[in-house]
Amino acid sequence: MRRAAPLAPAYLEGEINGETCRFDLPADSAATVGRSDTVTISLNDESVSRHHALLQCAEDLQFYIADLGSSNGTQLNEKPIASPVILRHGDRISIGIFALRFFYDPAARNSNATSGIGKRTTRSFIPRLITVMVAAIRGFTTLALRVEPGVLSIIMGALFQQSGKALQKRGAWGQKYIGDAVMAIWLHPGLAPEAAELRNMFDGLSEVVAIAAGLQSTLHLDEPFSWVWA
Repeated sequence: MRRAAPLAPAYLEGEINGETCRFDLPADSAATVGRSDTVTISLNDESVSRHHALLQCAEDLQFYIADLGSSNGTQLNEKPIASPVILRHGDRISIGIFALRFFYDPAARNSNATSGIGKRTTRSFIPRLITVMVAAIRGFTTLALRVEPGVLSIIMGALFQQSGKALQKRGAWGQKYIGDAVMAIWLHPGLAPEAAELRNMFDGLSEVVAIAAGLQSTLHLDEPFSWVWA
């Protein structure tokens, strides 16, 4: 007797073209929402940007949603989001003309993880050298109080989307966006970074700095962005 595949513990559900549709959310990778054919969840309407929003499960097993600088913004429970926020079971997400509900059962995730009890599992661990970059916006709290939520959402979405593309192009193994921070990780095959790897990392940092600086003129901000690095 074949055992049914476990259901995903988190998913979005909404009415698309008169039908109720369910979109499972991966726990080990990011899910993108937009009008493009290359996104995880494609919503075909002009009110949706090509790359509109991003959902990702963090190490704390909580799902976050972030707007990717979309034209019409992303709303959570009728309020525009300005930076990545934690999703709660039953939250309503508005993307263009579409309304989606977020459903999440952490217990189901734990159950799925232990569904293979009784089977032999073999694991191997390989030590790797990594470089971690964390950059947060200096004075973000003041900025959030000074601008409208919709404008802040556009700012953060543009910053995360452009920074993510730049860091990925420069070889970053992964990127995460939490609050006002961007984190990138580089994996190194040797015991020390090679010259080409160091050049890629520093070029990535330079591009992120340039992206933040360029947002002042692009979005007509009264003050430039600056970063706090770690």
